[in-house]
Amino acid sequence: MKLLPLYALIIFSLTSCFPKDDECDIYRNNIELSFIEITDASGNNLIANGTYGYPDLTLTNGDVLVGRVFPDDFSFRNLLTIIEDGLDLRDNTYELNLSSNKSLKLNLVFSTYISKCNTKLYAVEDATWDDKLLPISVVDGYQVIGLTIPSDTVATDSSNTNTF
Repeated sequence: MKLLPLYALIIFSLTSCFPKDDECDIYRNNIELSFIEITDASGNNLIANGTYGYPDLTLTNGDVLVGRVFPDDFSFRNLLTIIEDGLDLRDNTYELNLSSNKSLKLNLVFSTYISKCNTKLYAVEDATWDDKLLPISVVDGYQVIGLTIPSDTVATDSSNTNTF
């Protein structure tokens, strides 16, 4: 019984050393990501089959690189990753560089939401290529833009083939 106050003091000391949960912690150091899945008319993923990939496949907004393939990331290596942090939302024109000599112009419209923690969150509102609306789906909480490239645009020579 004499040790009860000592135990209470130890328990109080230990629990007060741990940081309190802050609901804004989930937004701190959060990097917003979206993805583009690039397929041919048959539904074949053109990154997975080596037609396009790292390091040639990039997405730029003006002179700023905003997307690329991360071949070492097992979960997303067959998708082009768009890193939304710091996007210039005034310019909706993006250049999808398929290879050193082939590119497409995409129009991507992002919306922003300021959380109660004063963090900007982005969402793809609209995606078009060649005046065609591109489908946007949500997979595991991430937005994935579907881009089907016609066969006359798909690289055919071996210099554009990338393997991981």
